Amino acid sequence: MNERILIISDDEPNASFQRALDGHGFTVTVAQDADDGYERLSQLQFDLVIVNLNQPISGVALIKRIRSNLALRRLMVLTIAEWGTGQPTIALAQGADGFEPAPVDGRRLVKAVEKLLRPNMVLLTRPYTKGRLFMNERDFFNEKQETKRASFVCPHCRERNDYDVRWLTRTRKQTAPRGANEMDRARFAKSRDYMVRIDDMLACPRCRKRFEIPMSQSVVFI
Repeated sequence: MNERILIISDDEPNASFQRALDGHGFTVTVAQDADDGYERLSQLQFDLVIVNLNQPISGVALIKRIRSNLALRRLMVLTIAEWGTGQPTIALAQGADGFEPAPVDGRRLVKAVEKLLRPNMVLLTRPYTKGRLFMNERDFFNEKQETKRASFVCPHCRERNDYDVRWLTRTRKQTAPRGANEMDRARFAKSRDYMVRIDDMLACPRCRKRFEIPMSQSVVFI
């Protein structure tokens, strides 16, 4: 055992997370921000990194940065994100291996980590609470894909063009679905309609080269 875990977060529960994971045989290191965390990942070997998306832009950017580094290709990524904000969807799309909805306690975090790292556990698909599954975020939203026009300058040939950018629109259902428990209903009440950008890359019609969409906002509340 003794798998090495890095927690990247500036939240107070870090100490309780560390104690809970230490108690189950994990070796835990804590970094206070994305830059500090990435530096540690570059210098030391870890089996899993836990990224708290309380700072969504820097958190998602960090996951993308990790997945673009071939030296970190075996590193597993677990994210903690506010349910109903679209951040989990983006994190998983950028290559995160698992997601736990915030707020999370030490016991639930240990279960999520064990399911990702320990071979006798099944990969976590839905988080547990007191032996019961949370409803998935999608259970509370109607989804449809939309295309919106946006103007960008190609960084290769410097020509400006209009592009069709795909977004996923999620609108909250009128009522919580049947079977929702008290926690599910509380999460449903906090949910807001939002859009998640699907596309990250575009192809220039002039030079045919691909480039990354030059905008950091991947989630828009509506």
